[in-house]
Amino acid sequence: YHVAFLLRFGDDQRPYAASYQQSLPVVVSVQMALLWLTGAYRPLLTHAGISDLARVAGSAVLAVAGSVAAATFVFRFTLLSRMAFALDALLLGVVLVTGRLVGRAATRLSQRQEARSQRRALIYGAGGAGAAAARELRENPAWALWPVGWIDDDPGKWGRRLGGLPVLGGIDALRSAPAPLRAEAVLLA
Repeated sequence: YHVAFLLRFGDDQRPYAASYQQSLPVVVSVQMALLWLTGAYRPLLTHAGISDLARVAGSAVLAVAGSVAAATFVFRFTLLSRMAFALDALLLGVVLVTGRLVGRAATRLSQRQEARSQRRALIYGAGGAGAAAARELRENPAWALWPVGWIDDDPGKWGRRLGGLPVLGGIDALRSAPAPLRAEAVLLA
């Protein structure tokens, strides 16, 4: 809210400074409460996707809308800037989404570092069950296996990358695939 206020008014804050200072505790407390209620402060999900990011951005919009409602109720919205609240919604959404993305990237980086101590594995079956197996291996170090590629009987998948892993070919690829990828195990999905 403070950054949005500064962006909106810059050096010409005098007419709005008093109302800003009065509204600050109300706006911040309402936004924090609504962000907590909508789950924006929950820990990162291991499978962060577009729907999760949309939910977090929606939480930001709802939090700002709630603070506008509170400011209208308490202060009758006198000398408060609609543009400052719009900027607040945009900035809050960007900060929350960026935080989630940075957290997800840090999780992925730590998973890759853990992978160095695990046995490298090929997964036979690049369908839904194989994708679930790859996800489980990446996120659960107790298996002590790290997926490095796929073996699949569908020639339409050969040479492609699925879930960040190369599809090496069919059953015949098992003879040559382990060497370049240093695979030590094959998991059947």
